[in-house]
Amino acid sequence: MTDRLKVSTTKIHMFAALALLVGGVSTQAAESTVIYAQANYEGQGVAVPSGDYTVDKLPSGMTNDQLKSFKIPNGLNVAVFKDWRYEANVRVLTEDTPDFTEFGISSFRIFQHGIVVDHATYGKNCGGPDGNATEGAIDLCNGKASCELQVTTKVFGDPKVGCGKDFTVNYTCPDGTKKSASLKGEAAHGDPAQLSCEGHQKGIAVSSATYGKNCGAPDGNATEGATGICNGKTDCELKVTTVVFDDPKVGCSKEFAVDYTCPSGESKTATLKGEAAHGDPARLSCG
Repeated sequence: MTDRLKVSTTKIHMFAALALLVGGVSTQAAESTVIYAQANYEGQGVAVPSGDYTVDKLPSGMTNDQLKSFKIPNGLNVAVFKDWRYEANVRVLTEDTPDFTEFGISSFRIFQHGIVVDHATYGKNCGGPDGNATEGAIDLCNGKASCELQVTTKVFGDPKVGCGKDFTVNYTCPDGTKKSASLKGEAAHGDPAQLSCEGHQKGIAVSSATYGKNCGAPDGNATEGATGICNGKTDCELKVTTVVFDDPKVGCSKEFAVDYTCPSGESKTATLKGEAAHGDPARLSCG
């Protein structure tokens, strides 16, 4: 069993290195998403960093419609598409997905969302080992725009009873900015550590999108699709089609509106008059 684990881990690291050769890949995220051609994380695993991919360009030899399961670190999103142009039948996966069978995947995007904790230590001044609080900090803060991290021995244990332990956490924001937060000892008896990536996102961040509100459609019914297509980009031409967003009311001339924010903190809106699916794309820009 141990030998098998070593072989599997080696294979994943090997393909992670190969994946870095794919053009246009960003390696800012602290961890990579691992994708599998079989359900339930079986078979060959390929570790892929953040970026935009078409399945036929993966170095693993995977081909169109083969991707079935995803191991997704906290703080990352995977937008999957039925076509190779990052448009049709978009779905955004935010957590480990053991068996994606809704449609065959021809392209996908991996992008960071919020805080990604790199390293956290509780009680280093008292002999606590480096990184002993990393897992707990990840569980509490990854994927959030901001996080009040309350240090407790229930979450992080107590590396040395009776010693006034300090706390330090290092993390990365979507735009690649490296930040840290620290507390003096005893960290568990004071205010929480304040982590924030507000103002440090990378490109467009969609907050809400609605297709056909004027025809009775619910608010936010197009948010997932708009997020998958545009998040993380500096500029985005968002073509409204019923393939991407479904048709909330056949025969009604539906308008479209998307609200988003830019790294500067500026909030913006792009709108299309009905019928939105028959006209020009909505243009989002943080340039």
